[in-house]
Amino acid sequence: MTAPAPVLRIVPITRGAPELAVTASVLLHLMGRGRRFAILRRGRGPARRVDAGDASARAGARLLAAFAPVWTGHEAGEDCRAAAEGGVLVDSGPGAAPPSSAVTLLVADAADLAAGRLPWPLGPLLLPRRGIPQGAATCLVGPPRARAAALGRWADALPDVLEAELTPLETGMDWRDMPVLAFAGGADRHAFFAALDGLGARVLRRVSLDGGGTLSPAIAL
Repeated sequence: MTAPAPVLRIVPITRGAPELAVTASVLLHLMGRGRRFAILRRGRGPARRVDAGDASARAGARLLAAFAPVWTGHEAGEDCRAAAEGGVLVDSGPGAAPPSSAVTLLVADAADLAAGRLPWPLGPLLLPRRGIPQGAATCLVGPPRARAAALGRWADALPDVLEAELTPLETGMDWRDMPVLAFAGGADRHAFFAALDGLGARVLRRVSLDGGGTLSPAIAL
């Protein structure tokens, strides 16, 4: 497969990997350098472009649509590659094999690896080194102690490691002792709950949503 634009592939390799947050950070960096880009989120169904307000799309695709054009669907690659011509195509999430020229960033949650939980999809870090795309790098996300523990267990299996820690964006709101109901979806929902705890919020209830981020009638009431 050839592509009319550089391809950056961002792939989560643990269930708790904050792949969306890392993707958004990469996109902000590209925007700051004046680069244009399009985003491919592979999935089921026909190819279609997703808008930020598209309630029928998955939450991750809607979030990224606030940054750039997003295409989803099993056969969305051609439309997205055409949109990315002259810019950067960001192939986000697990999916089909990328072009051989793609740059791959593997995203891992340090706490998952430190605890010895199997990578996801099952086993990419358990393969011989030749099973990892050539030139790939790993974004290891988590607090310092978790990153150190993860590297102690997996250092020989991880390609070039970039260490990162996600922290809440300061908005001026004082969360200390604020009573809140917390709703979160996605693989890294527990990181969101932990962030509220770290800000000093008094979390009255923690509700984990499905992958689409939908509220059931019972929760809404």
